[in-house]
Amino acid sequence: MLIKYVPRPEGNTVVVGCGDAAFTRHFSRQAHVRRFSSTAALVAAGVRVLDGVYPRAAAQHDAVILPLENGRVLARTMILRSLLSLRPGGNLWVAGSVRAGVRTFEDDAAELGTVDSVYAGSGCRIFKLTRAEAQPVAQPIAQPIAPIHWAVGMTPVPFDLRNRSYVQYTQPGVFSADHLDEGTKFLLDALPAVPAFPSARVLDACCGAGAIGLVVRAEWPAADVTFADDDLLAVECCRASAGEHARVVPADLTLRQRNLAGVRDFDLIVCNPPFHQGLTEDRSFVPRFVPVAAGLVSPKRGQLLMVANRFLPYQRDLSAAFATVQVVAEDRKWRVWLASETKA
Repeated sequence: MLIKYVPRPEGNTVVVGCGDAAFTRHFSRQAHVRRFSSTAALVAAGVRVLDGVYPRAAAQHDAVILPLENGRVLARTMILRSLLSLRPGGNLWVAGSVRAGVRTFEDDAAELGTVDSVYAGSGCRIFKLTRAEAQPVAQPIAQPIAPIHWAVGMTPVPFDLRNRSYVQYTQPGVFSADHLDEGTKFLLDALPAVPAFPSARVLDACCGAGAIGLVVRAEWPAADVTFADDDLLAVECCRASAGEHARVVPADLTLRQRNLAGVRDFDLIVCNPPFHQGLTEDRSFVPRFVPVAAGLVSPKRGQLLMVANRFLPYQRDLSAAFATVQVVAEDRKWRVWLASETKA
């Protein structure tokens, strides 16, 4: 959408965090991606997907192309880490929407180098940040509220449940990065309603930083837990939360063959599915996910435990894939569904 407004930089360039194959291919033949589900289209377009969500420091890129979404802390982290991968004098091209706060991102970037406006219009802005000769220094930026640091690593986020204490590790950009979100807490409160199988095979789908799987492992000590998420930042956090021996996989949970092809017959899939894409409401995930979940659980005894805002109409999707669908917990805001006996 913004390709025609931005010239193609010369030299060693890389695109960071964009899943759009046409946009990425216009600027570079290499990219770092945020979503695992983006990789297939990029590879098919001839783009080499590099390891890691962010480029490595001192990579000596001539230019980094960075389309930003909402979230000031995440934007600062992406700007800084991308800037550190440039050679001295290299350029960081940043694109974003006014609604997502790109003017604020541009003001912040000015503290790290020289900023030149490239384009402004149609609710979007593009600016170019030229790296100073000296390395940027990680420091707080003065704000009327508590300062937020440029360089933010993983943060331990403790929570308690049923007389046990847990710690999950998060970072900017990961869902509910500073606390255990209400929906996940409501789902975990309903977990005792599910019969525990000896040595249960459990999938924590859309695992985020891993809270659900951590609780399942503690309360069902014999369980074999797999953690999966499409968000590669979340995968990094979950690996830190769950430990080096945990099975944590990047996966497109709307397509069974994407990294879950060798896994089947789960006794239980537990999921707090995503409901937003950036700033917009997105109800498309669950209708695509539920049939995949039905194919991953044991046909007779396998179950899907899922939480959602109670106004969301997921009964039809669940009933299309499972013979038995019941509400095991609900309040004014949340509803927990338990589905079993697959129809496939």
